[in-house]
Amino acid sequence: MITYTIHGFNVNDFGSRTIDKLIPFLENSGHIVRELDYPWHGRVRTRLCNASMAKILSQVVEPHSIIFGHSNGCAIIYLMAELGVKFSYVGLINPALDRNKTIQNALQVVTYYAENDLATRLAKWIPRSPWGDQGRVGYCGDNPAHDNSHLGSVGHSGVFQRPDLLKRIAKAVPLSLVWTNAALIPYLSE
Repeated sequence: MITYTIHGFNVNDFGSRTIDKLIPFLENSGHIVRELDYPWHGRVRTRLCNASMAKILSQVVEPHSIIFGHSNGCAIIYLMAELGVKFSYVGLINPALDRNKTIQNALQVVTYYAENDLATRLAKWIPRSPWGDQGRVGYCGDNPAHDNSHLGSVGHSGVFQRPDLLKRIAKAVPLSLVWTNAALIPYLSE
């Protein structure tokens, strides 16, 4: 099974200083990783382009896969799920999502959050913004398949400087999801 990563919007390095730091830990845990990169285009264009980016990426993601996103990448994952993409596992790292938004088409979702995440704290207050403060407070909805994992006081992207936390995130995915998805297909097709 393929594991995908998708970075946030405020990077001009396609995530090499953020979510790409998770990749070696995923690979060491048996994942085959593909990056879903998109170009830097600033806050205003991001607000205008997220839906079209989600539509494009929905065409290349294998059904029932594993996906990790950071910040705005989590908002794109949310939009992909709204388009009908089904995932086995979703890891939302400091998600720029409203605190009660979840990924409905997934067997398991985990929000990795830090209470001092200033970026998502501020995102909550941007008028007519698709973003919220889930990266600071965790998921607060009622989806039983959606859990929280507290990262401590690492800010918005500090997790990517902490090998101990990256290892914990990579190891959180059940091995049964990493090695096979054959048993998941009937469940996710319902």
